[in-house]
Amino acid sequence: MTLADSIQWKAVACALGFAAALVGHWLESRGSRRPARALYSGAALLGLLVFFNFGAVRHAHDITYVNQYEQFHYQLGAKYFPELGYDGLYLASVAAERQTLPGSPKPVWIRDLASNRLMALQRDFPVLRKVRERFTPERWAAFRADHAHYLRALSPQLVARARRDHGFNPTPAWAFVARLFAAPLSATPLQLGVLASLDLALMALAFAVVFRSFGTRAVLLCVALFGLCFGPRYMLQGAFLRLDWLAAVLLGVCALRHGRPASAGAALGYAAAVRVFPVVFFAGTVCVGAAQWLRGERPRWPARLVAGFSAALLVAFVGGASAGRGVAAWSEFAKNIELHRTSWAPSRIGLDMLVVHGPEALASAVERRGFPRPAKPARETAEALQRQRRWIGLPFKLVFLGLLAAALWRASPWEGAVLGVVALFSLTSAGAHYWILLCVAPLGRAPPAVLATLAISAPLYALERWEYWGSSLLHMRFVWASFAVALVLLVWLLPDVWKGWREHKRSKRTASAARASMAGLVLRSTP
Repeated sequence: MTLADSIQWKAVACALGFAAALVGHWLESRGSRRPARALYSGAALLGLLVFFNFGAVRHAHDITYVNQYEQFHYQLGAKYFPELGYDGLYLASVAAERQTLPGSPKPVWIRDLASNRLMALQRDFPVLRKVRERFTPERWAAFRADHAHYLRALSPQLVARARRDHGFNPTPAWAFVARLFAAPLSATPLQLGVLASLDLALMALAFAVVFRSFGTRAVLLCVALFGLCFGPRYMLQGAFLRLDWLAAVLLGVCALRHGRPASAGAALGYAAAVRVFPVVFFAGTVCVGAAQWLRGERPRWPARLVAGFSAALLVAFVGGASAGRGVAAWSEFAKNIELHRTSWAPSRIGLDMLVVHGPEALASAVERRGFPRPAKPARETAEALQRQRRWIGLPFKLVFLGLLAAALWRASPWEGAVLGVVALFSLTSAGAHYWILLCVAPLGRAPPAVLATLAISAPLYALERWEYWGSSLLHMRFVWASFAVALVLLVWLLPDVWKGWREHKRSKRTASAARASMAGLVLRSTP
């Protein structure tokens, strides 16, 4: 099965999954639970089929479930983090290839991970020697042996493409955890398969806890969205610990449902420590606690939540400092992530992507020339647009955050955590694959959001498939995906806001009636 064929079948599966969930919701609303659960089960099965690419190879350049392209970055990046840090992977890769395959064509372009820009690789490149000097002879021999596997598993074109990607970017805390598994293992098909199975084990555990906490319907829809939502497409299948943060978020939400805020804080703290952006789930829950205090309540759970979160961050900080590069690893990570934040990438989803690049993407579609291309002039143009339009999205952000605040006012703690996805969309432009987090929607008791997420995925897959038929919409699809996610979040928020406003009006009328009744009682009792 080629990549193009896989995308086409995923579009079909998403359409069928949406139809099954829609009919299931309609039947359930009329009391027919058993047929509804059967349809939800069908949607979940479609989600699993899509995630595993219908049992076929992941796509054309992988012959097993193991995602060689992703593990090139994450297995090598974790195992050799003490030497490679955040800037050495591609240079060490080139140096190792020159020793392993001295007669192979010399790569011309790689991404300089210290500046995040493409650079021409000269025949005698001093930085190659400097990177190699970071290794002891034994560690360099091990790196060459592991790297040789990827030279065999990936085509020369994909190796060259991998070196133009964006490197190894998780936190030092993630590197510490990943090294517990990667350091003893070598890059062989069997041992890489073990690393690829870790995400499956974590997600199976998380879905089991979701079932125990929220029931059958919720877990079936979570599994359906996990496989069918557009964002990850094929990037996360067979990768190495790329979903640990999602499992931690699901476990944290379930802990909140069971009234265990300290455990929830620890789980959300782990997720934030390994990927940063999951801090929005913690922030959503904290906002619910703040709303309860503002209403005159005095809940104790926020203090335990913050304690668990803080403890997890402290342990993560120490672990990250123990990953092989000392405390300086955290400052290196901060520099690296700031570089990514300020650099343009075409595969992000968020309000900034929609506001900054939407007009040009739409105009270029009319002119039939994709914008912007990741070549140097287009990259500079895109980054200039980011600077020029930095404040244009502010009114839109205020609208989304205002709706979020209104929805959080009467939300439960676990619903507040789930609604953190709105803050992520409003304040950042996260990589498209991270929007697998929309699978948390069924935990927020928001059936329209679940259906909307399934509804947008089929057209987005169809748009991606259109590219393989010769369309020039390659760089538009993530702008359209940003627009689609915005619609999903509005469908999610507006009913909660409307319900909260009606409850507020009802409580005001009740309070007014109580005051009037009390005033009448006082007047009647006055001589």
